[in-house]
Amino acid sequence: MILTAILVAIVGALSAIYMWFQQRHSYWKRNGVPYIEPTLILGNTLTVFKQKSSFGLHISEIYNDPRMKDEAAVGIYVINQPALVLREPELIKSALIKDFNRFSNRYGRSDPHGDTLGSQNLFFVRNPEWKEIRTKLTPVFTSGKLKAMYPLMQEIAADLESHLARHNPGQTEKYISDLKDICSRFTMDSISAIAFGVNADSLQNPKGEFYEQGRKVLTATLLRSKDFFVAFFLPKLVSLFRIRFFTREYSDFIRNTINHVMDERERTATIRNDLIDVLVGLRKEAAEDPTKPHLARKKDFLVAQAGVFVTAGFETSSSAMSFGLMELAKQPELQKRLRNEIHEALLKDGGKLTYETITSLEYLGMVVDEVLRMYPVLPFLDREYMSIKGTPDLSLKPYYDYTLEAGIPVFIPVYGLQRDPKYWRNPNEFDPERFSPENRKTINAMAYQPFGLGPHNCIGSRIGLLQAKLGLVHFLKNHYVRTCSETVEDIEFDPNTFVLQLKKGLYLEIVNDKLYDDSTKNFVMLPLWMYLLVLIALISYLRLLHSYRYFRRHNLPYLPVSFWTPLGHLKKLLFLRISFGDLFENIYANERISEEKCAGFFIFQTPALIIRDPKLIHLVLIKQFDSFLNRYEAADAVNDVMGSLTLPLAKYHHWRESRQCMSQLFTSGRMKNHMYPLLQQVLQDLEQHLQRKMGAETQRVLPLSEMCQLYTTDVTGKLFYSSDVGGLRYSYSPLRHEAKKLFKPSLMKVLHFMSIFFLPHWAAYWRAKVFSKQYSKFMRQLVSRHSDHHQGDLIHLLKQLQLNRPHNHYVQHPDFIASQAGIILLAGFETSSALLGFTLYELAKQPLLQQRLREELGKAFREDSHSKLSYEMAVSLPYLKMICLEALRLYPAAAFINRECTTNQSEGFSLQPHVDFVIPAGMPAYISILGLHRDAKYWPNPLHFDPERFAPERLESIVPMTYIPFGAGPHGCIGSRLGMLQLKLGVAQILRLHRVEICEKTVPNIRFNPKTFMLESMDEIYLRFCRDPC
Repeated sequence: MILTAILVAIVGALSAIYMWFQQRHSYWKRNGVPYIEPTLILGNTLTVFKQKSSFGLHISEIYNDPRMKDEAAVGIYVINQPALVLREPELIKSALIKDFNRFSNRYGRSDPHGDTLGSQNLFFVRNPEWKEIRTKLTPVFTSGKLKAMYPLMQEIAADLESHLARHNPGQTEKYISDLKDICSRFTMDSISAIAFGVNADSLQNPKGEFYEQGRKVLTATLLRSKDFFVAFFLPKLVSLFRIRFFTREYSDFIRNTINHVMDERERTATIRNDLIDVLVGLRKEAAEDPTKPHLARKKDFLVAQAGVFVTAGFETSSSAMSFGLMELAKQPELQKRLRNEIHEALLKDGGKLTYETITSLEYLGMVVDEVLRMYPVLPFLDREYMSIKGTPDLSLKPYYDYTLEAGIPVFIPVYGLQRDPKYWRNPNEFDPERFSPENRKTINAMAYQPFGLGPHNCIGSRIGLLQAKLGLVHFLKNHYVRTCSETVEDIEFDPNTFVLQLKKGLYLEIVNDKLYDDSTKNFVMLPLWMYLLVLIALISYLRLLHSYRYFRRHNLPYLPVSFWTPLGHLKKLLFLRISFGDLFENIYANERISEEKCAGFFIFQTPALIIRDPKLIHLVLIKQFDSFLNRYEAADAVNDVMGSLTLPLAKYHHWRESRQCMSQLFTSGRMKNHMYPLLQQVLQDLEQHLQRKMGAETQRVLPLSEMCQLYTTDVTGKLFYSSDVGGLRYSYSPLRHEAKKLFKPSLMKVLHFMSIFFLPHWAAYWRAKVFSKQYSKFMRQLVSRHSDHHQGDLIHLLKQLQLNRPHNHYVQHPDFIASQAGIILLAGFETSSALLGFTLYELAKQPLLQQRLREELGKAFREDSHSKLSYEMAVSLPYLKMICLEALRLYPAAAFINRECTTNQSEGFSLQPHVDFVIPAGMPAYISILGLHRDAKYWPNPLHFDPERFAPERLESIVPMTYIPFGAGPHGCIGSRLGMLQLKLGVAQILRLHRVEICEKTVPNIRFNPKTFMLESMDEIYLRFCRDPC
């Protein structure tokens, strides 16, 4: 009887379990979504459990299932959990980018109790903590930081060369080795050096602890396979099974190592601009206010970020390198082409490629991109769908009549997408030509994502790419690879790991042909007649040596420069590799002078100062203005009278009188009563222009530059020339057209601008001109057509000045009025338009800030019956002001300013007691406003857009002279108040009826254009405009 009852109970329980699984496994059928038939209990994971395939590759097998080839998505079951495999690019874009706020978490997790390193790192941590961590860590991965790390990476690359040479002295005997092992040792040494300042010594020491511990994390074993499977696909059970992403041994090792490095970094106050600096900064933030919640106070939070950085950093690059070498070994002609490109570059750069060179090698980039297409390190992406309170859930229409439910995981088969014949011809063939400049344009963005896409993409992708490229360069410098008897013929991936790894070792024969070393030994004796040239070169060298030792002779800290270049610190600028703003920011932020109040550098061979201390800046710009009356740049008063008369370039005796006259345009009364009504007319045109661009659409992706430039040139025309330009109405502005033509780069314009700004004494020799002939003619015509009936504008004001001065006065020159009119247009065109675009870009990236601003604007507009902001309202809106002030911090109107020492004292101007140095008359002193505004010493997390810095209660804490977006002192920008008002109104008018969002065409980071003087984006900024009245 008891036995019968037990059997009945067992049968009942099994029946209940069976029915429950049947009900769960009918989910997709009930919801009308195509699906792969599951097996009982295991769902669609039977293949993984049998260890026939890893889950990541199994997802791609489902993607490639012939029954699903025309489907947008496929339903599967991870054990009992319904999940979606996305196939359609638009759905993939929705999950990764467009609707990121609904898919901001990965599905995978690690045990928060037993594996604090795994659960709290950037890879697994969930929103909103993820966003906060990502924002804090992003500064480590900027291009500037990458350049600073590059010399350290080169040292490790030299170790790689030594390792290969030591094991393979020549061609007499075969050298066969596991390429994955070599490449992993290189990337481990590299990532340890650049991220933590630690010498891992993996290439020298076969049993190096860093390498051994890092390798164990991803080593395929049955136990690790279980951990990875539960972490990624049964995340609700991670605590039950005590799942660890990092092994206990690795956790102890990395915890001890990183805590020791952070302690030492704090003790010695060393700054290396690496990941450890960021982590130390977070620890200090947490210690400053113990009562305030801070992530850094969580156990192992800081170490967790370092742990995942090591694992991801060395695995990604080493895989790309080793798989790349394998494919090159199979196709010797491709390897030869790549080695030729590398060899030529090495010869040009003297055996060590500069950062600019390695990032510009076209075929190397093509090879690496193709490797990452065929062998993405992470063959799948996972996201978890989240509902948003108060908004309907996301629907799969028009593909399926199904609405996603909270908690549903979605998987993106990166490997399958990147080998889909629909997007890639002969997808299993290694062909770098897919990524040639002309072929790149045809690539579907969603079908190529080796580092993921959208806000959750790999934060260290650029470091990974650079490591792989550098490793390949130094590997192939004196060696080539070829297949051997131990090389696997058929690729078979390990089913026990979640990353893409070969099941067996990647063995190739490495041949040392000393391609580079032998070529550098071949030299030719110079002909006798060339010794004269050598002598001239020697004399030039000695002259440069004397010039470049100026600051050493005067005991002032300075940035050294190569004695072989006459360009000083301007090389990158002259070759259009960095912008003016970036140049002076880099000089300001250079580690050598980071603790100095001022330091020396060289403009060509001319000694110049960079002023870093706020008190010294106040001294030069304001307190001792009489000793720094002029800007350093100058136009030739004989050959370029028009340029020399402009307000920025005029010397003090002319500048003072012109400034006093033109200042009458910018009084608060005149701005309110005369300019503001005219601005309202332009704002109406701006609104109508945007409506025409939107058409009948509620959303449309638009470029910003044209609209912003039309807006600012319309404002300039109406306020200063009494000209109704109508650029916004007709989508064409003659003012914009002429300004763009003037800024269009050419060799002659570059020479002219460089001589005006950096060699002003040579301006006459070069016959350099500020304005082109065409632009000068245009401005003269504009002045001549000006009607005397238009009173109160710039032209009328300057005509009145001429009437009140004698006939031989400088203002009577025929080009005096045209010169001021011309420079006013350029200042507004370049500065104001770019700033408006930058502000909208930052607001699009941070929707919560935009929402708060639009709420403030909506309330203000509703208070006016005509839906217009009054002058008083425009200047007083607190959050609008905070937004604009922060925009001007990140993107100051003037990225740098300078002053020329004009003291009458024969010995010069002394900087004592601040600095023991005397500035001689004629020496230029530069102030990097961009550097000041982005200095973490004054602005915590300086690259983050945070309007709260300018909250009324925090204004008093801003260090004087660390925020000067328009300059300061008598030489400060004359139109700063108008520029601020114009920015406020432009932002307010656009956001009154529209919301801006980032889109797939939005650049992830702003790069400044090296071809323009002011700060301007190198790339067009695209945003999605959404009709949404506030």
